[in-house]
Amino acid sequence: MKRAFPIVVLVILVSSFLILFPIGEKNNTVNARGAKRIITGTGTIVSSVYRCFKVFEDVNAVNCAGTDVQLIFRETTLDRCDDPDVTRPPPDPVEPGVAFTGLIQNPLNKGHQFTRAVRDNCSTGFPPQGTAKVTYTLDEVTIMDEATGESWTGGLELEGNYIFDGDATSPSGSRARVDRLLITRGFGQLAGTTGELQYVTPKATSGAATSFYYAEIRVPQL
Repeated sequence: MKRAFPIVVLVILVSSFLILFPIGEKNNTVNARGAKRIITGTGTIVSSVYRCFKVFEDVNAVNCAGTDVQLIFRETTLDRCDDPDVTRPPPDPVEPGVAFTGLIQNPLNKGHQFTRAVRDNCSTGFPPQGTAKVTYTLDEVTIMDEATGESWTGGLELEGNYIFDGDATSPSGSRARVDRLLITRGFGQLAGTTGELQYVTPKATSGAATSFYYAEIRVPQL
């Protein structure tokens, strides 16, 4: 019976240690700090861009029944539209840029867009159609959780693919629908942000477009 006393004392000491310093507490703290909050919302994307195009050289080889197949660029800075091998019809934008409103917000002059599209204008009797890839680079971004009033600031890069139909140079314009526009990078308080947007563009003209989006975004806990 005398030997049982040290064992009982040892059990009590070990139990007290586990209560005061639970195993895994450090990992739980790290996980909490790395957790993300999901916020959702809607908004618009307003763009003012340069538009230029290049006709495929081998268009006659595919027996084009209409006019041509084009490689089109829509951009806010003269990267491709200033090259000698492209055609840039007027007018140029007065203030090129991209402004997000709603859940994601940034000033027009702090948003940049680069779109590259392949447009099929060959089939007579049908509107032009094509596929495109777009990249947005946004600075001075603010994302706010309306439920709590908490906000995050920084920068974002987004990229997605979409299909379109119609002629942006005509009075009726073109329209587009994006299945997934992904947030690929975040900066500042938005570092580590992920998420995706769905959006539609009811009408895009030669130099401007307004789109409507729904977003689900995972932002880091501040």
